[in-house]
Amino acid sequence: MADLTEHWTDEPKLYCCAIKALFSNRIASWAIDSPMKARLVVAAIEMAVARHGMVGSAGDNAAMESFFALLQKNVLDRRRRWTTRDELRIAIVTWIEPTYHQPRRQATLSRFTPIEYETIGPHRPHSPPDPTCHLNARQSP
Repeated sequence: MADLTEHWTDEPKLYCCAIKALFSNRIASWAIDSPMKARLVVAAIEMAVARHGMVGSAGDNAAMESFFALLQKNVLDRRRRWTTRDELRIAIVTWIEPTYHQPRRQATLSRFTPIEYETIGPHRPHSPPDPTCHLNARQSP
């Protein structure tokens, strides 16, 4: 799943293209650049392929809209004025990696974080886990 968003700075706009792995809810890749050209999307796709080996098809864009809403709320709506594109670029990347991926346990991932799910969780690469299936229940030690 992929989408683009734009953000203003005192310099011209900065564009962010993000690709989300739906099986783990992880932002698989992103590219940030100005101006918005095809190379922005190509860079995000190349990063996804390098990290994960494949890129799926598009579909319902609700997952990306949800991600960009969180980005807007947590990084961009702090009533802060971004002086440079580099300053905004660093803020976005700093939020994605340690904040969006690491501490957020998700019910659709059997209470794993996206990184935990990709590393040790029950893998079902083309759909999220079915919470009603006994095979997806976390085992007690």
